[in-house]
Amino acid sequence: MDGIKLTFEQLRNECCEECADFLSTADLGSLEGIIGQDRAVDAIDFGLNIKKKGYNIFVSGISGTGRNSYISLITNRKAKTEKPADDWVYVFNFKKPEHPLALNLANGQGKIFQKAIENSIVLIKKEIENIFISQEYERAKNMLYKQLNDLSEELLEELNELAKQYGFIYTNTDRGLVSIPLKHDGNPMTEEDFKTMTKEIYAEIQQKSSELNLASLDIFKKIRDAEESYREKLKKVDSEYASKVVKIYIDKIKSKFATNKKIEDYLAALKQDIIEKVDLFKNDDTKKQANPFFALQGRNNEAFFERYRVNLFVDNSDKSHAPVI
Repeated sequence: MDGIKLTFEQLRNECCEECADFLSTADLGSLEGIIGQDRAVDAIDFGLNIKKKGYNIFVSGISGTGRNSYISLITNRKAKTEKPADDWVYVFNFKKPEHPLALNLANGQGKIFQKAIENSIVLIKKEIENIFISQEYERAKNMLYKQLNDLSEELLEELNELAKQYGFIYTNTDRGLVSIPLKHDGNPMTEEDFKTMTKEIYAEIQQKSSELNLASLDIFKKIRDAEESYREKLKKVDSEYASKVVKIYIDKIKSKFATNKKIEDYLAALKQDIIEKVDLFKNDDTKKQANPFFALQGRNNEAFFERYRVNLFVDNSDKSHAPVI
């Protein structure tokens, strides 16, 4: 038995001097790792480095072994090595208005994009209002109107040549072209003439009016085609002038977010929508003063511009690394 005797020094465990560099345990940091669980630590580290979806880590063990504190420690440490989560915005879907589009941007870019769109719409509206009261635009518009007016006069002259064969003449009124019967001396009938005419003469006029309506169908079609052509040409001119303004501001935003394909697609749709709805960007102050009902339309226009508002619903601009959820 003497061979296995222990000294009193061997019966106690002493801390090394390096381990005693504190006044109390309150000065000590948290224990990193799980004692005696090296394989578990390696498994957790491996799992956190898997980037694909559908993988989970299940941690179990006896209560008080430091599972929660270690998982919190290692996930927070891992999060600090990852980039922050994206910002997310909702924008108007021009193809399906009932389904807003959710777009993601790098953290901090959401606010920048939101402000860029807001400022650009204000400036675009102001620029468009100015360009459509410019002399250059008025000259282009008047040139088209003159072409329509010249053609309309030619067609009206042709129409009246035909109408005289049936005893009528056409005149322009607020309701458009109206046919008026001619008297024997070639002058248009007055309201008094209608009151004093016999039923037989009235029936004869009605018969000739029906015949004239059939005979003049082709000419009226030419008039409608000319008016439609004028509207289409005017719309094209409006689009060209609006496109010049919109392109400047949209291209400026596009250059800031050149690497984001979804933002690029949205900006292209935004540009097209503004050009198509350019009439709502024009200044109608003169019409509003002349007609009080335009005030109601003005409020509708304000509601219309809500479609260009960017709704920032996830803002990670203040984050420096990935979150731990």
